[in-house]
Amino acid sequence: MSDEKRSVGLTVTLCSVYYTGINKTKLKRERFAKELKPKSEEVVTMKVEVDDYLADMKDHTYAMKINYLGSVRETKQIFASQDDFRLRTLVPDVIPSKKSVAVGESFKVKASFKNPLDISLQNCEFTFEAAGNLKPVTISKGTISAGEVVEAEVEVTAKRAGYCVVISSFECKEMGDIQGQCTVEVKRK
Repeated sequence: MSDEKRSVGLTVTLCSVYYTGINKTKLKRERFAKELKPKSEEVVTMKVEVDDYLADMKDHTYAMKINYLGSVRETKQIFASQDDFRLRTLVPDVIPSKKSVAVGESFKVKASFKNPLDISLQNCEFTFEAAGNLKPVTISKGTISAGEVVEAEVEVTAKRAGYCVVISSFECKEMGDIQGQCTVEVKRK
């Protein structure tokens, strides 16, 4: 902090990035000009709406980078920084009908997902799988309206003792890489 007044300029740029961290698309840019009093600091905020980035998330990476570039007029100092982050998606609820079964016994697994967006989701489907117990099973759900909850259910037959982890993936045209899971204990007969 300075003992004198400072004129600060700051440019904040939000970009989508590839999984490698390389910038993909510039989504939003905002410039700020602030007069800081001696020994003071100030926070700037750039509001980002879902419409600013949703169309660019079709590859389902959800990775973004914020670049900051600023300068102080009086001292000619320049500063730059960046933050990388990944958007979190909702996780489908995945619930088994039983917590414990014997080898050869069947149980059902239900997955549900609520559309968090203000738009309909197209080509929606759930895929269930469980290593050694269930080969991938895909259940198509078509179009899901904004705010709608959709469910799918499969039957699993336990084939070996141990813990059976059932993974449910939800995919659609607008979003992907959305997974939930449940675990069922499988006991010997």
